[in-house]
Amino acid sequence: MSESSEDVYQLRVVVVIMLVISLVVVIVIMMVMVVVVMVVMIVVMIVTEICNNSNSLPPSLPRSIKYPVAGNDVSLLVSRSLSESGYVLDPSEEYRIVQHVKQNMAYVCQDLKFELEGFRENPKNFEQELELPSGEKLLLSKECFLSCESLFDPSIYSATQLLSNSHAGIHNCIMESIRKSAPTGGELERAMFSNIVLAGGTSQLPGFNERVEREIRTLVKNSDLKTRIKKVGIKTVEPAAHSAWLGGSDWCTAAAQGDAVIDWISRKEYNESGKSIVKKKCF
Repeated sequence: MSESSEDVYQLRVVVVIMLVISLVVVIVIMMVMVVVVMVVMIVVMIVTEICNNSNSLPPSLPRSIKYPVAGNDVSLLVSRSLSESGYVLDPSEEYRIVQHVKQNMAYVCQDLKFELEGFRENPKNFEQELELPSGEKLLLSKECFLSCESLFDPSIYSATQLLSNSHAGIHNCIMESIRKSAPTGGELERAMFSNIVLAGGTSQLPGFNERVEREIRTLVKNSDLKTRIKKVGIKTVEPAAHSAWLGGSDWCTAAAQGDAVIDWISRKEYNESGKSIVKKKCF
């Protein structure tokens, strides 16, 4: 082989080697880029999840339970009780009368069986008189406590089809909510049992707070929770009837002053998604 041919051969070998090296470098760079892109995507997903969690409500709140019986149902039952007792109310005055009975004459008894026995023995002790604008006088008795009993046992009035007998009492709903929020018990469970807050107009019914505490104490005593709960504390919020509105006012005031961060729902978001945007952003 001539010297020139040998030089050409060596040059070709060098070129081939450089091409192979270049190809390997390109492949390595592409693999590194793919790995970098995947890492970046994973980081973005993690950051997004963290941000979503930071803007959501505490994990216990999605386990909250909406109790289906409230003050309006008590009003309906008061109205039904008056009708069943033979009183015919003027439609224009019925709402005001029913509200007066609920707010000023109705009460929550501590033991329904004991209360009914007392009523049967001496109904006179339970009578309350209400004078209507027309001058007519209503004589009420067991209606004043039976209408409130639906809060603790909705099945009592299931025959009226106003309430479903499939619902448990408010005390059972409180227990269920706590158990779902603190399934393993411990400090969280004890903290929740000692911080039960009763609010709203219905909580102003005489005997309501004491009855809730009594019922929950009974449930705790008859379950394995008795070994972990020392005391069930019930705190009332004043003024209870307006606590939800006052809380919202305080929250908005704090946000306006920069003391609180609120992830507001804009009109555009609501128009685009409807009420589902509330669950999406808050829960």
